[in-house]
Amino acid sequence: MSRYLDIRLYAIRVSGKRSFGWNDIRLVFLAFLLAPLCVAQSAPLTFEGATTTLAGDVDRMISYRHQEHSWQTADGHIHVMINTGVPGYTGGGNGLTLYSSSDNGLTWQQGPSLINGGLFSTGVYSTSDGVLVGDDLNLVYSANRVPGGDGGSIWFVVLHYDASNQSWSLGTPELVFDASPNNYAVVGLNPTVTIDQQQRTWCTFVTENIGASATNPPSSIKLAERAPSPASWQDTGLIFGPTTPEQVPTVTVPAAPGVVRSARLVVTSNGIGMIYTVHQSFFWVRRLDTAAVTTQWTAPKAIFTSALPYDKDPYASHFSAVADSQHNLNLAVVDHGRLLYFRYVDGRQAWSQPQVLTGNVKATYPKISLVQGTLEIFVNAVMNSGSTPVGVVEGYQSTDNGSSFPSSGGFPYKYLLLNDQITITAGDSGPLDFTNPRVEMPAVLNNTLTIPVLQQYTDGPSGCPDTSPQCPPIDTVNRAMSFQIQVITP
Repeated sequence: MSRYLDIRLYAIRVSGKRSFGWNDIRLVFLAFLLAPLCVAQSAPLTFEGATTTLAGDVDRMISYRHQEHSWQTADGHIHVMINTGVPGYTGGGNGLTLYSSSDNGLTWQQGPSLINGGLFSTGVYSTSDGVLVGDDLNLVYSANRVPGGDGGSIWFVVLHYDASNQSWSLGTPELVFDASPNNYAVVGLNPTVTIDQQQRTWCTFVTENIGASATNPPSSIKLAERAPSPASWQDTGLIFGPTTPEQVPTVTVPAAPGVVRSARLVVTSNGIGMIYTVHQSFFWVRRLDTAAVTTQWTAPKAIFTSALPYDKDPYASHFSAVADSQHNLNLAVVDHGRLLYFRYVDGRQAWSQPQVLTGNVKATYPKISLVQGTLEIFVNAVMNSGSTPVGVVEGYQSTDNGSSFPSSGGFPYKYLLLNDQITITAGDSGPLDFTNPRVEMPAVLNNTLTIPVLQQYTDGPSGCPDTSPQCPPIDTVNRAMSFQIQVITP
């Protein structure tokens, strides 16, 4: 019998005594364990949670969706890289910082921070992506440009995990892309990383030519490669997608539409592939391990193109992908408030047509994971409680390699996190705001059936002045809910 679940998790205010004020930023962890049931329920089960010490003052605390920010090491411990912001303000921290949990997210211990005032220092605009190989976390990230602003140089660093004392050591950062020439006229942002079967490391990232235009800069997707020995990075000279700025015909796209693109690298059976986006379109390209580093990849194949009006997605990053043990790919995408699923079969080198998993539930930030071979997709959505909109997390499960998901309305299990249902408010004026949530979990979980899922939300202003180049453009503090969700067998 196939296993599947629908988890509909409503955003709540944590009950009980609060050890923090509204104007600080934490990562709130709502931990709950779902007991296996044998019959469908007529009413949702309800759960409450607990807070953690994780904190930050950045709206990009767990960004972006196509990047990986959480991993599980062989000892079962969970690790997450979050952007904690800048010191000196409510909830402020040390840029990109790694945290670890030995109890599936109930408590967290701080690890290395990528901030020290050097060229590879991170700040409020930095994002990262990592791939865990054994005990080595291979991480790429963007450093802040000077003074402040989106993008900068791209760096790579290896963090080594010592299971004997449950600690991380930080290696020496290596420069992947240097944005300093010409006073940061061309900056890098939004990187992802993978390691092929020849042990070469690849990094793709977006460049933004703000020297050419500050309001509508030409942007492109570039690729760099690192040989295993001697270890050194080189620009492949390859560019993916158009490089000229395009005016996107919708008011929901930000003022600099040229930035609206992202790329995700994945390992295939005989090389690597790339899912990349340019505005409303998704493309697929690949290369063989036997090809020269500078050889052009295959011609791009269109996976999906959204219809007008396009969703608001400043970096075209609202997608998530994971490969299974056979190098088949699973891709979750949001489109016009719907959650879509695509599958790529490596042996046929072909993408499926989309499975539409939801109607318009105002889905925004999808995340996909493989839990001992079971496919799990979680997405933020908006539901109505009477006339009041509330933020929710919905979960979808497939045990037949994505061939099927429970049909709409036919889910046997529903779970409701309940205390106070929180109204979604715009901006950062309200005490709690689920307008811009993110969802994060490890892409692969091999030794547990309990999934730790983080959901970010906003909790008031941080006090970081908008005029400061160190502060983000949106003065908010951010927390997150986290759920421990046990895979259920009916």
